[in-house]
Amino acid sequence: SHHGKDPGKLAQLKIVEVETMKTVRDLLAKLKQSQEGDSNLLDRTTVFLGSNLGDGSSHSTSNLPVFLAGGGFKHGQHLHFDPKNPPPLCNLYVNLLQRLGIETEKFGTSTGTLTGLEFSRA
Repeated sequence: SHHGKDPGKLAQLKIVEVETMKTVRDLLAKLKQSQEGDSNLLDRTTVFLGSNLGDGSSHSTSNLPVFLAGGGFKHGQHLHFDPKNPPPLCNLYVNLLQRLGIETEKFGTSTGTLTGLEFSRA
């Protein structure tokens, strides 16, 4: 968003973002309630939500906020990286591909996997 740190525009942006996250919350709840074999759809589905800007005012593409749920990853944590030297977002894509069973160490400009993002089970 082009909010320029204007309090009024930030308040409007918050309304949109809160509603977006409510929708994601509802999706996650429905996936968790849906049985799939010995598990549920949330365990078998990776939900990824991200932004194309780390700072909408400056159009920065560094330090992008992302949200990841389900898919057999360990959750309940907030991963924070050095804002002056953040890993490329492509590192997350390597983790996602590996979780899908694709044997790869590289995606785009990745430098490896995203440190701290672990599988909860095989």
